Amino acid sequence: MSRHLPAQRPAPRVIHYPDVAARPSASVLARQYSAAELMVAAAQAVAQQRTTDMERREQYAAWLLRREEIARRDRRVRTALLLGVPAGLVVLAGLGWLLFSTTAAALAGLGPVVIGGVVVAGGVGVVAGGRRCITVVQHWHE
Repeated sequence: MSRHLPAQRPAPRVIHYPDVAARPSASVLARQYSAAELMVAAAQAVAQQRTTDMERREQYAAWLLRREEIARRDRRVRTALLLGVPAGLVVLAGLGWLLFSTTAAALAGLGPVVIGGVVVAGGVGVVAGGRRCITVVQHWHE
C-alpha cells in the first residue's frame, strides 16, 4: 500500500541535464560577434549578476531585521504571559475575596449572587472591550 494518499503524493523530481552540444562553441560565437561585442555582453552579464547579488543581500538583511523584530515581540509576549497573567490572577483573587468579604458582611445571604453578577459583568466587559484580533494565514509559493 502506498505511503501517501493520491492527493498527498510528492511531485516527481525533475532533473535537468543541459545539452552541451546545443550550446554554441567559442569559435561559433567569435565568428558571429566581434570581440568588443563579446566584452560588452560579458560586462553586462557581470553587472546584472552584481545587481542581483546586491538585491539578494538587501532582501536577506530585511529578512533578518524582520526576524529579530518577531523574536523581540515573542519575548515580550512570553514575558507578559509568564509574569502578567499569574500576577493578574492573584490581583483578581484578592479583589474577589475583598468584594466577597465586604458583600457577605453587608448583605448576609446575597453575597454570592452579587459577586457572580460582578464577575459576569467584568467578563463581558473584558470580552466586549478587548482588542480585536484578525488571524491571517498566508500560503506562499516561490
